[in-house]
Amino acid sequence: MNIEDLLRETFSEMAAEEPPPAPERFLPHHRARPRRRWFALAAAAAVAVSVAGTAVLVHTLRPHLTPSPTTSVQSTVPPNRTPDAPAPASPAPPLGKMWPDAVHTAPMTLPNHQTFRPEVFLDGHTILARAGKGNSASRPVYWSYDLESRKARKLVDFVPPPKTDFTSPVVAGEGHLVWWTVSWGQVMGELAIWTAPATGGVARKVTSFPQTMKYGDIDYIAVTGGRVVWSRGIQGGVYEAPLSGAEPRMLPGTTDFHLIQWPWASPPQVSGDPTEQADARRIVNVLTEEVRDAVTQPGERVSCAVTWCLSQLGVRHRDGSGARALPGSVLSGIALDRFVVLREKHAGGEFREVLYDLSTGRAGDLGFRGKPGSRESAKFYEAIWVDYSSPALFSYELAGKRIIVDLATIS
Repeated sequence: MNIEDLLRETFSEMAAEEPPPAPERFLPHHRARPRRRWFALAAAAAVAVSVAGTAVLVHTLRPHLTPSPTTSVQSTVPPNRTPDAPAPASPAPPLGKMWPDAVHTAPMTLPNHQTFRPEVFLDGHTILARAGKGNSASRPVYWSYDLESRKARKLVDFVPPPKTDFTSPVVAGEGHLVWWTVSWGQVMGELAIWTAPATGGVARKVTSFPQTMKYGDIDYIAVTGGRVVWSRGIQGGVYEAPLSGAEPRMLPGTTDFHLIQWPWASPPQVSGDPTEQADARRIVNVLTEEVRDAVTQPGERVSCAVTWCLSQLGVRHRDGSGARALPGSVLSGIALDRFVVLREKHAGGEFREVLYDLSTGRAGDLGFRGKPGSRESAKFYEAIWVDYSSPALFSYELAGKRIIVDLATIS
């Protein structure tokens, strides 16, 4: 069985399970994942690997930043106690009714009838729409698309390098668009990072380095302070290059680090548990060297963002406070240090997927009503994956329309 078949089976099994799987099944086991759709595929593969009992890859890790001696890792959650489960609640309202200012409905094509993929929000009602066949060797064309007027304007007609095999999704910041490509030569590949003005224009190369992975060895990338910052997915390390262009530079003391949200990164393991780095139990601010540890139980599996941690016990703050059960099974990572996708079980055995706000406890029904175990259900699960690397734009297809959510506007 090849990896494609394994992934299809995994998605189908996930969608078919009843009762829903426990939250910890969906906790990540490693960092090396491409973004968005390919993040979902790799995450499913990680689940399949975990179920199969395959050992997790262990790096040789050497800490470079020393934690503060005042950092406490003592748990405030009583051992072997699950936080009190919430009382049964009525089904969540539709996503658009819960957050009407953040949710948009769009057709599946641009006014020129080209299919497109939403990439990022350019303002409160305008998105960057990527058109063109596939995700890789064909030339992507980037459009601004006004979700209110339904008007589109070409922003960037990007010409990838020869033999480009992959063009990544776009991130945005400080008036710039940034993405990367992977192209191949006779010896090995090259990963090149590109930028263009968010108002449109010609793409410029920021930097490049050798590459041996099809989708590129970047697990997080952002624009900040006039530069691009990223971390390497397999070998780790936090790097930067000015938007004006230069050779990449590793930030001092970040060998083996993985960014989870700029400027916070997960450092090398400190306790001998090879899963802790991927789970971000310890995070370090790479600018200030501040260290934050997650409060955990011995042997407990967690998956943390900067503020929140998920585990088989539910959700709680990184410092152990605010522990509570979740009203459903976790189907994703944590996006924007705040949002997860849950599967709730309701009367009559009906399953509903919701976008759940960890900060407020509010949820919006995504509207999917497919039969568990169907190919449609597996496809929907793939589309709604979010995690630490996801942008503020959350999008999926429903009943022939595209639902586009601006997570950053939800208060």
